[in-house]
Amino acid sequence: MSNSKEKEFVYLPLGGCGEIGMNLGLYGYGEPEKEKWLMVDCGITFGDPSLYPGVDVMTADTTFIEAPDNIKNLEGIVITHGHEDHIGGLPYLWSKFKVNIYATPFTLELIRSKFEDVELIDEVTPFLKEVDINGSRQVGDFKVTWIGFTHSILEPTSLLIEVSCGKALHTGDWKFDDQPMVGKPVDRSAFSALAPLKIDAIFGDSTNVSSVEPAGSEGEIEKDLLTLVKAQEQKIIVTFFASNLARLDTVAKIADKSGRKLVLLGRSMWRMYNVAKKLGYLEGMPQPLDDNSLEDYKESELLVACTGSQGEPRAALSRMARGNHPRVSFNPGDTVIFSSRVIPGNETSINRIYNSLARLEVKFIKPTEAHIHVSGHPSRTEIEELYTLVKPRAIVPVHGEYIHLQKHMHLAETMGFESTLIENGDIVKIAPGKLEVVDKVDEQYIGRYGREGNRMLKLNGDVMLSRRRALYKGAITISVVVDYNGKLRAEPEITSSGVFDYETDKELLKEFHERITKHLRKNVKETLNSPRTLKENLRSYMRRFLHHHLDLRPVISVHLLKIAVR
Repeated sequence: MSNSKEKEFVYLPLGGCGEIGMNLGLYGYGEPEKEKWLMVDCGITFGDPSLYPGVDVMTADTTFIEAPDNIKNLEGIVITHGHEDHIGGLPYLWSKFKVNIYATPFTLELIRSKFEDVELIDEVTPFLKEVDINGSRQVGDFKVTWIGFTHSILEPTSLLIEVSCGKALHTGDWKFDDQPMVGKPVDRSAFSALAPLKIDAIFGDSTNVSSVEPAGSEGEIEKDLLTLVKAQEQKIIVTFFASNLARLDTVAKIADKSGRKLVLLGRSMWRMYNVAKKLGYLEGMPQPLDDNSLEDYKESELLVACTGSQGEPRAALSRMARGNHPRVSFNPGDTVIFSSRVIPGNETSINRIYNSLARLEVKFIKPTEAHIHVSGHPSRTEIEELYTLVKPRAIVPVHGEYIHLQKHMHLAETMGFESTLIENGDIVKIAPGKLEVVDKVDEQYIGRYGREGNRMLKLNGDVMLSRRRALYKGAITISVVVDYNGKLRAEPEITSSGVFDYETDKELLKEFHERITKHLRKNVKETLNSPRTLKENLRSYMRRFLHHHLDLRPVISVHLLKIAVR
C-alpha cells in the first residue's frame, strides 16, 4: 500500500471478482496498514468434484481479515440481498469474526434459517441487526444506506458507503424492473438523488454487460408460460431458483388459469415461500400443495414447481430424473420447463439432466427455446441508465468473470468515467485522489475455503492437494515391520487405490511385491537409524518401478513400524 499517512478509502475483493459467485468484499478506511474494515456480503459457490473431491460448497479464503491486526478492526458485515452467492458463507465463516450482521427483513430471515441449520442460531442472534429498505446505519467509521433495487429475489439493495474522505455505491445484483410482480419497482429518483453527493466510485454488477437489450420485467413472461402449460396434457414440472419468488407467483397464477394445482417440491422452495408469507409477501397466492397431496389428484391436474434448474445432484429434479425421488416419478410425455438461465460453469451438470430426461422420453423446454425467463442482472442499456442517473467519478467492475469485467470497464470508459480492472486480492484506492490499484495482498491470503463435513479446508492446503493428487494419480501405501536389529519381521504389506487392476495386473503386482521385499531385505539395516532415509529410498525405488512398467507417478506413502523382539 502507499507510504502516505493520509487516511484512505479502499476496496479489497476476496471473492466474486473475476468469477461468478462467492461474493465477499472489504471496504477499508484509515491510514494504510491501520484500516478499519467493513465486509460486504459473504457468499458461496458450489464445489466441483473433479477439482475438489468431497467439497460441496466453497467460500472465499478469509485468512487476510482473520489476521489479528485486521480482525480487531472489522466493524461489521453488511448484506445486499439473500442469494446464496451473497449470504451462503455466513454460517461457515461468521464464527471466525463474530461481528454484527446487517440486512433487510427478508434477507435476515433467510440468514436466520441458515444459522438454524448449523445449530448456531442462539449464538448469532444478538449479532443480527435488521435494517429498513432505504434505511441507514452507522457501522463503526462507515455510514451505510440500503437503497431498494429489483432483482430475482425479494428486497435486493445497493449500498451507499460513506466515510469522511469518500463515498462508494456498491450495487449488489440488480436490474430495472418496472413490473416485478412481487415487491416494489425501482425508484429511479433514489439514484438520481445521489448525483449531488458526488459519488467517488460505483462497484457494479458485470454479469450481463454483454447483453444490449434490457433484462425485461417478470410480468412479461406470464403469457408465454401460460401458452406452454395449456398445450401440455400430462404432468408439468417448472424448475427455477427457489429464491425467485416473483417466478413462483407467476407460476401460481399460471396454475390457476390452466386449471391445475400448484405443488411445491424441495425444502428450499418451501423455506422461501414460508419466509415470504411471514413477512407479508405473496398475499394473493393460494396455498400450494406439498408432495403428500400428490395421490389426491390426477397427474394431468398438477403443475409442480421444484429446484434443480442447474443440475444440482441433490435437488428434486435430479432425483426425479434418476428415478429415486420418494414421491414423484416421470412418465413418457411429461414436460419439464427450465425457467432459469444456465449459470456459467453449470453446463455439464445441466446437459446431464437433459440427457436423463431424453432417455425417459420426457419433453423439456430450455430458456433459449421460449420466452420463459428474464435475467435478474442489468444489461448494457440499464447499466448506462444507472450511471447517467448517479454520475459517479469512477466505475469499478465487480461480480463477473474476467471477460465481463473487461467489457464493463470499456463501457465505463466509453461513457467518460475513470475505470480500472481489479481481481480478487487487489486493493484499489477510492479516495482521496485518483482511482487506482495501490497494492495486492499476499498470495497466501487469496484462495478458497471448501466445506467438507463440519470443517472448512483451505483448498490450496496440504489436505486437498494430497487428495487431488491421489484422485488423478492413484495412491500406494506400503507397511513395513522391522525389529531394532534391522531385520524384517513380516512380509511388507502393499495396498493401492487407483493404480493396479487386481485381475489384469496380477503378475505385475506379484513382481512389484517381490522386488520391494528384496529391496527392503538388502537396505533396511543400513538405513534403520534414519527412518526418513529408509522411507525416501523405498519411495524412490517404487516410483522408478511404476514409471517403467506403467508410466504412472502415484502418491506413495510408507509406514514403518519398529518392534522389540526377545
